[in-house]
Amino acid sequence: MAGVLPFPLLIAHKPEWRTYRFYNGADGPARVARTGANAWDNDTCVDGDDVQQSNHWPVPGVHEGFRAGDVARHARLDRLRSVVVARLRTDRGRTRIPTCAEQLIEGKKHGVTPCFEIKTWTEAGLRRLKADADAAGVPLVIMGQPGRVDALRFGHEIGCVTILLTRGVVPADWGDFLTYAKGSAAACRGIPAVARLGTGPRNATAFGAGCNAANVRSVRRAVEREQREGVR
Repeated sequence: MAGVLPFPLLIAHKPEWRTYRFYNGADGPARVARTGANAWDNDTCVDGDDVQQSNHWPVPGVHEGFRAGDVARHARLDRLRSVVVARLRTDRGRTRIPTCAEQLIEGKKHGVTPCFEIKTWTEAGLRRLKADADAAGVPLVIMGQPGRVDALRFGHEIGCVTILLTRGVVPADWGDFLTYAKGSAAACRGIPAVARLGTGPRNATAFGAGCNAANVRSVRRAVEREQREGVR
């Protein structure tokens, strides 16, 4: 399994009042860098050519308004070729869906790490993305809820950093393929914890729409320490 990263992960998540493409878009890495976080939650769905795309919804025309003139509104991303996905636009043509490989490169440029939350995937798609990460000289970090544990197991096998977005206590045998988990020390069962920022009640921080109050305080201290020591 890929080892823990040489810096504490502080993962920026979509602020509550923003659309999912706030961080998923091509300008997402630059937005993240301005928060002081060193990583971000970047959703991914696979297309019909086994390319992992940087998008939250598997039906982008319905949920987020991504359209191209000859593409049906209800078309699933996993039925569309990569060249078709590249033509999809929303926000009056200003916004497109970048690939996860593009986000890896853009993240490296801004000194932030994408943490790809698996929505839909294929083995071929993750293998290709791992090769892209290796070529760029950056780690491939994938994460998912318990329903995506199959993707995390496979990611572990090919050398990805894996993060479980916990919903309760982590099963004891899952530690074999997890690098990190999100949650309390008791829930994580000794697996290193990460902080994902921007979920929960609206006690806003510089990162977006906060977490619980105790987590906000600990995260703020950690970020201030990182900035003071120059660790990115």
